[in-house]
Amino acid sequence: MERKTTKLGIAKRGIISGIILLTVSGLGFWAMVSYFTFTVNNYVPIPILVYAAFALPIIFFAWGIYNFIGWYFVTCPYCDKNDFIRRSAHNIKCMHCKKISVRKGDYLETVE
Repeated sequence: MERKTTKLGIAKRGIISGIILLTVSGLGFWAMVSYFTFTVNNYVPIPILVYAAFALPIIFFAWGIYNFIGWYFVTCPYCDKNDFIRRSAHNIKCMHCKKISVRKGDYLETVE
């Protein structure tokens, strides 16, 4: 079977937005710790606030790291649908067809 290749798309990197998101997540972690330290003796917080206090800083942290590192827009060589990968990634599992492609230089290549 013939191997298919597709060229990597445009590289994007948001250093400033990554730094802002990392700062927001740090403030969120700080607020979470200070909130729970201050209120643990007074009352039990509402479960939604607990979820938001844990989930939002983690989401902002991951999003900030992703923006700081950067990504490529790519086209899957199997199904020709668009996706994106980290700039440092060596392979990708397509979220549409669930097949794995390997990065070789500036191209994605099928694995047979």
